[in-house]
Amino acid sequence: NGVKVQTIYHQWDKTTLQIYNLQGHLIFEKEIDYSQKEIKIDCYPWKNGMYLARLMYNSSKVGESKIMILE
Repeated sequence: NGVKVQTIYHQWDKTTLQIYNLQGHLIFEKEIDYSQKEIKIDCYPWKNGMYLARLMYNSSKVGESKIMILE
């Protein structure tokens, strides 16, 4: 139904969440404000497979995780 992303420690005022498919194409991007502790992503239209999520601050990667979508 979706992916839940939660940050525990807010060190930066604004970050950007980027999600890429295995071909390296950016399929999702959202700016996350310091006050946001949780965001929901509708991944229903995405195909089954692995995706790469990156948390970016000032064009630098500050976090990364893999996401697996299965039916």
